[in-house]
Amino acid sequence: MNDHPVLQVRMIRRLLCAKTYKRLLMAGGGVRRGASYGETDEFGNGATVNPTTIHDIHAAILYQMGINHEQLTFRHCGRDQRLRDVHGNVLFDIV
Repeated sequence: MNDHPVLQVRMIRRLLCAKTYKRLLMAGGGVRRGASYGETDEFGNGATVNPTTIHDIHAAILYQMGINHEQLTFRHCGRDQRLRDVHGNVLFDIV
């Protein structure tokens, strides 16, 4: 497990407020052990410290795989496009 990144995403749906929250667990493959990144408010409604996007998570996973997400391009409809477009920053605090 130390060599391979493992990713687990839990979706939590609150029935009273009809909102869906995501909880993410990353382990192995260079992720810092015991790291906790970000905080939510007292009710768990939104991120208050270190809010991240899915683009940041994708960039961190690609970084763990040894791929530079800014140079990763593919051909689509006759033009080169980046996989992460212009979004996403590697979360160096956890990798």
